Amino acid sequence: MKTVAIAIGTVLLVPTTTLAATLGSVSDVSPFAPFSVTVGSDAAALKSELLGSDLARATVGDQTIFIGTQQVSGINQNPFAISFLGDTVQWFVDDYETGGPDGRGVGIVWDGSDSFYSAFTVDGGGSGLEDLTSNGWLSSYGSGGGPKVTVLAKLSAATGLQGADLDGMGTFVYSVRQSDGQTNTLTPVTPTGLSLDDAGNVVLNADSFFAPLGIDKTNMTEVDISGGSPFDYWIAFDPTLETALGACAEGWDDPNTSDEFCDTVGSGGSGGGSGGSGGGSGGSGGGSTSIPEPASTVAVLLLGAAAWLKQRGQMGDRAR
Repeated sequence: MKTVAIAIGTVLLVPTTTLAATLGSVSDVSPFAPFSVTVGSDAAALKSELLGSDLARATVGDQTIFIGTQQVSGINQNPFAISFLGDTVQWFVDDYETGGPDGRGVGIVWDGSDSFYSAFTVDGGGSGLEDLTSNGWLSSYGSGGGPKVTVLAKLSAATGLQGADLDGMGTFVYSVRQSDGQTNTLTPVTPTGLSLDDAGNVVLNADSFFAPLGIDKTNMTEVDISGGSPFDYWIAFDPTLETALGACAEGWDDPNTSDEFCDTVGSGGSGGGSGGSGGGSGGSGGGSTSIPEPASTVAVLLLGAAAWLKQRGQMGDRAR
């Protein structure tokens, strides 16, 4: 296996573990003002500015890929990705989604091969990101709109696009409210919520609100959710992002996922009928529409909501 240094902010991590054979970079930072560049031009000043930011990025040899967000209007955000060879712009893509929903570029994982995996978030359907996920585990946003969800896409390191060989290799990842089947919030944990294992499978660690999905795309079974949402959630996909291989969440059980998987990813969640729970949620950036918890969990909300929301700076859709 090639050893690749992945930059997270100003820290270089050299992946060594079995789970994180390649550790990704996840960072949901404030959006940039719109900018344009000329492919093939020397853009040392721009690269220096991006390096000085907390944008998610990956560097292999002379190539550095950044992924982030542009504030394209007062009410709309769109993701972008840009690649440099040295100080020269290799490619720049800023039209992954240009629709009404807010889309953000928040993560990347790359092992130095011909393709990399990007992580976006979006708060509604019809954004254009569906073009990247047509063959994926979940090909669209689902029902409703407002909650922020994750989109993973496999892209060419040479172009930042999919092309015929990668067409549709992407997936939405979200939770689903038990009460009405509407899509609910699921966002990557920063800064280490995206990785590749030794087999090249993609592992996402996220904060999931009610209710996390198992690998069969149905809600997991509640075991012990007294800690309240969000729940620490792990899901692994095959390299095409078409098949979910395992999923576990703090306080929930997916009968189709083995205990071994949950023990390996270290979520502390329950899996394969173990009934265990534990672990803790990582941080996440951004925000989404709030809907109050149902009566069964109101007490937990009243005791901890104010401090919890202040700490996280965002609020997911907490309805069941």
